[in-house]
Amino acid sequence: MKNFSKIDILFSLWIISLLTIPFDSFPFIKGGYIKPLSIIPMAIMIFLVFLTVLIGKKKIFINKSDIIFIFFTLYIFVNSLFQLIVLQNAVSESGITPLRRFLEVLYFLPLIIVFYFTPRLAILDIKKLEKTFKWLILAFVIPLCWGILQSIFILAKWDWYNSIFGTINQSLANKTGVIGSRIALFSAEPSAASYQLVFLLFPILTICLHFDFSFFRKIKIPFMIISLESLLLLTALFCLVMTVSLTGFFSAMFFLLFYFIIFLKKKKFYKIIVKFLLIIIILIIITYSYFQDLINRLNSIFLIDNFNIVSSLIKDGSLAARATSWVVGIKEFLMNILIGVGFRNTMFYYTDLVPDWAYQFIEVQLYLTSSNPTPKGFFQGILGELGLIGLGLFIILYIGLIQGLRKIKPESNLLNVIKYSLFFNLLLIIPIGTSTDFSHPYFWFIFGITSAFISVNKVNTSNKLT
Repeated sequence: MKNFSKIDILFSLWIISLLTIPFDSFPFIKGGYIKPLSIIPMAIMIFLVFLTVLIGKKKIFINKSDIIFIFFTLYIFVNSLFQLIVLQNAVSESGITPLRRFLEVLYFLPLIIVFYFTPRLAILDIKKLEKTFKWLILAFVIPLCWGILQSIFILAKWDWYNSIFGTINQSLANKTGVIGSRIALFSAEPSAASYQLVFLLFPILTICLHFDFSFFRKIKIPFMIISLESLLLLTALFCLVMTVSLTGFFSAMFFLLFYFIIFLKKKKFYKIIVKFLLIIIILIIITYSYFQDLINRLNSIFLIDNFNIVSSLIKDGSLAARATSWVVGIKEFLMNILIGVGFRNTMFYYTDLVPDWAYQFIEVQLYLTSSNPTPKGFFQGILGELGLIGLGLFIILYIGLIQGLRKIKPESNLLNVIKYSLFFNLLLIIPIGTSTDFSHPYFWFIFGITSAFISVNKVNTSNKLT
């Protein structure tokens, strides 16, 4: 019988974590609308590592990015503790007290820490790094297939699908997976599904196609050779359209823009363009009749009556709610520029800071009484809740990771794929962060993988020099 070392057990837990990444709205997990199933194997792995360190069987080596991250999380904790004293007897619109909010911080903060440090502790060499991306790609095979079935349900309108979707998907997510005429995969809502596709999947699949690289064996068919990555990319693009997510759409455009800018002068670029055009043409043919929903949502932004911004927002209530939250985040920052109002404390200030024009929107009124109103944005969230100190620590971490990637000189297509995939992951935080809080675990998951890649490459380079 094969003997498994502790590292094998830890990496097996890491693989399980990767496979459960797409299930981010699991009913048995506590939290907000993002309830990642992967937190269970990740937490078990962190616990086992802690035990091995405690008994002296394992040592942990941290790099500069890890140190900045530790300072960032410590600052969030101290800031939250201080704000607990400041708020004292305050009560939110939904009846939540500062003490209960602080206890919730004690859940969300470890969530961030676990999603950052799990990849740091699991990815110890190039081989494990390669397996990480391979399993991450495989993790989306079932969700994408489920997305196709959801799309068929919407487009074909077969009544007998109702009971099947209600039974199967209810056991995996909080909602049915089909929200009106939009699909949500295994996520809590369509927008969350689009973030998964654009942020976690598009970069790795696109860069594989660019470098003509595959983590799997390619398949030969008449007149062409296809890879799993190319098939998944086409499927993911189709599912992105079916989510009808504006943030997902603009983030995908942002990604393509920077992809063209960065690789415009690279070799084989025009050959890759032909492949992309072929994929896009096929996608348009398949989803042509369904693009109208996405176009209607885009019209709500660009068709502004008499150049009145409010008349634009009223055509899309979700956009109005986001814009309102952005304003709230900026006002929070102006209230306390240095330290903000505290992590996830927006709920105690939201009602007083909502602009007058926002009260006409039903979505804003509902959000006012929700249990967890936030600035609904990465950077305005950090500014409003953590102030300049929090933003400064984050920028140091963010730029440090990008600089670390820039210094890596890949010696193989594998390392090229990983380097550029992570680079685009970091860039995509900018557009996706316009609608997603900085506490979203996917962001810190990518930070952790990037930090691990930088450390592994540094060790690998040092070994070659000696």
